[in-house]
Amino acid sequence: SPPEKEGRFSVSDLVWGKVRSHPWWPGQIFDPADASDDAVKYYKKDSFLVAYFGDQTFAWNDSSVLKPFRSCFAEMLKQSNSDAFRNAVSCALEEVSRRVAFGLSCSCTSSRDGHSKIRTQVVKNSGIREDSSRRSSGSDKSSRASHFEPAELVRYLRGLAPRSSYGADQLDLAIARAQLSAYSLFKGDRP
Repeated sequence: SPPEKEGRFSVSDLVWGKVRSHPWWPGQIFDPADASDDAVKYYKKDSFLVAYFGDQTFAWNDSSVLKPFRSCFAEMLKQSNSDAFRNAVSCALEEVSRRVAFGLSCSCTSSRDGHSKIRTQVVKNSGIREDSSRRSSGSDKSSRASHFEPAELVRYLRGLAPRSSYGADQLDLAIARAQLSAYSLFKGDRP
């Protein structure tokens, strides 16, 4: 489990954010320097620029309305069944997968197509400047090889194997898939 602490956030963190009457929504914290002209108009001091997944909205959020993405995932997932919410969660899980796969990839694979695909995050959000929308951003601390436990992955897959993946935790499944993808890339297979 990643070393997340409630209320301590930094640029590039994945979070759940609350805006007015909307449910908690998955997003990512960006540097205020990445703010589009539109976002700059709404700047709020001592707030984080959060680009939300799925609907491509943004907000300047105080830390009191942010929660860590991974540790709050199961709780937040229960709050809505709307297509828009499910799409946003799916987009956030794609970013988790990209970070995990990149964190486990080796620079020796950098010339291969798969590595370049996972090295760059493409952001489509009205709050982020266009020249900041392609980011050569890597993994977060919890996605790096030093945090990878191969035995844990094997245990997880063994537990999953007798049943289908239906009902499996979506976050755990996304992480396991990314870990297997990184292994395939390392072995020279296409992810």
